Amino acid sequence: MRIAIVGEAHSREAVEIYAGATAALDGVFCEGWRRKFGTLPRDLSEWGIWYEREHRCHPDNPDDDELTCSEERFATLPEMLRMRDRGQGADCDDIAPAHCALLRAHGIDPKARVKVIDVPSGNYHVVVLRGNGAIDDACGRLGMPMPTAANIRKAG
Repeated sequence: MRIAIVGEAHSREAVEIYAGATAALDGVFCEGWRRKFGTLPRDLSEWGIWYEREHRCHPDNPDDDELTCSEERFATLPEMLRMRDRGQGADCDDIAPAHCALLRAHGIDPKARVKVIDVPSGNYHVVVLRGNGAIDDACGRLGMPMPTAANIRKAG
């Protein structure tokens, strides 16, 4: 069953709550995958996931309106796999929660959590805050342009 939670976030803290919920859902998916297949990929690259800026509007779609075009969609790992199959990448609010879930599921960092940081452009970027306090930005490893990723790390 597909479920959409549609809400509004007017602060970094609110965005972080949505990202944390996505990480929790990804964790449930990871455990189910492991039970079903007996193994679990350790990294998103092993799933064939790559970074790509989110495409919010499609000029050929008459149903796209201003509200739809302004939505920030947080895709769970199963949706990221469907996106991959359609030739679409994932952005930071998809990648960081899934990366966090994989770190927890493998016991690599049970204290990992998603963190939303401000960036110089005035937007937000979602990363993983490791249990030791280090910022882990999987987007750079999955194809985010490095100057952007480097600027984001400095902003954290």
